[in-house]
Amino acid sequence: MKTVFEHKPDFTFREFAVEKTVTIPARKLEEMLRHPMRRHEAIVENTEVMGVDGEGVYHCLLVTGEGRADGLLVESGGSGYARYASYVPEATALRYPTLSRMNLELAEAVDAIIAEGTSRTREGNWTVTFSELEDMTGLCVEGKPFLQETLGDMLCSRPEVADLAIEDGQFDVAYYLDFCPNCQRETAQEGLPDGISQEEMKSSSQADVPAGTQGMFPSM
Repeated sequence: MKTVFEHKPDFTFREFAVEKTVTIPARKLEEMLRHPMRRHEAIVENTEVMGVDGEGVYHCLLVTGEGRADGLLVESGGSGYARYASYVPEATALRYPTLSRMNLELAEAVDAIIAEGTSRTREGNWTVTFSELEDMTGLCVEGKPFLQETLGDMLCSRPEVADLAIEDGQFDVAYYLDFCPNCQRETAQEGLPDGISQEEMKSSSQADVPAGTQGMFPSM
């Protein structure tokens, strides 16, 4: 994975509007990313759409590359280079705001499913029906196989999830036991005598220690 790290960064957020999107060959976008201060044809040809208005809103050109998901948001200030620029890892989110909103809803649904499953399961498996998911998050996936599969792929990318099945109107998720506190307690309980809880065993062990007994530390 790669990203951009700025020296002494200034994360002052500014209002912006995408006035135009241009798609250039991937190699030219790569060149623009590597050398933003050089003159670039795509910027020179679109200087008139860029600028900062009286309210401080940056009116920008969004430059994307063929076959690439990322892009560069540019306000050239009337010049032919990227005087002000912001790297955009997912440029489609700017071109299609609906995708950004949908991504947020799916991410929240994944978090909700995993939070409930890992906190409540005692055997490592937990099911969430489509109607239960809608009640939890407001996201409706009933009759929407694309959303179901997308949500399933997102669930499978999480480290907590060992396996997943989507059938009979529900998500059947198998979790790794390390992420399921109730499973860990049950596993520890299995090694104790019948009818004795971990808490009782701990109390019994403490009661067997003679009063005034200190920890076994070497004397100094």
